[in-house]
Amino acid sequence: MLKTTSWSRSVFVTTLTACFLALLSACEQKVTQNTATGRSSDLSDVVLTGLDGSHTSLGAFRGKLVILNVWATWCEPCRRELPSLENLAKLLDPDRFVVLGVSVDDDEHPVREYLIDKNVTFARYLDRGGVSIIERLGITTFPDTFIIDRKGQLVSHVVGERIWHTPQMVEVLEAAYAGNNVSIE
Repeated sequence: MLKTTSWSRSVFVTTLTACFLALLSACEQKVTQNTATGRSSDLSDVVLTGLDGSHTSLGAFRGKLVILNVWATWCEPCRRELPSLENLAKLLDPDRFVVLGVSVDDDEHPVREYLIDKNVTFARYLDRGGVSIIERLGITTFPDTFIIDRKGQLVSHVVGERIWHTPQMVEVLEAAYAGNNVSIE
C-alpha cells in the first residue's frame, strides 16, 4: 500500500508539473478559432479600443509605419517582449513611426497594472478576449506583431517574441518606412 501511495503521489506531482508548464507556454501554442480564408492586406479599417474606451482606426495612423503588437498579460513571452517594444518606441521618430499594443485580456485591470509596473507608455489598446482582432488578423499565436506601411497595407507579420530595440531592427523598420520589402526573422 505504501508503494502505491508513493507512486500515486509521484504521478500526481508529475501531472501537475506538466499542466503548469503547459499553461506557461500556452501563449506560444495555436489558438482554436474560426479564421477567414484570407487576411486583407489593407488594415486601415481595423478599429482599436483604447483603455479609456475611445476608438481609433488604424487608418488614423496613415503616413506612419505602424508596429502593431497583439499580446496578453497571461503570456510570458508577451510580457518579456513589451519592454523591448517600449524601448523601440523611444528610438523611433514619432513623426514617422508608431508602436501600438493591443491586449486580448478579458479584464483591463491586470493590463493596466502590468503597463504601469513596466512603465510601458506607447499607445495601448484592449480587445477584450480578442473577439475583434484575433479573427480579423488571423492570429494563432501570441505575441503577434504586424508591420503596416504608411498606406495601411500589411508589409510584414512577425509571430512570436522578438527583441525589437536593436540597431538592426531599427534599420529594417527604416527600410520598411522607405517602401522597401522587408522580412523580420
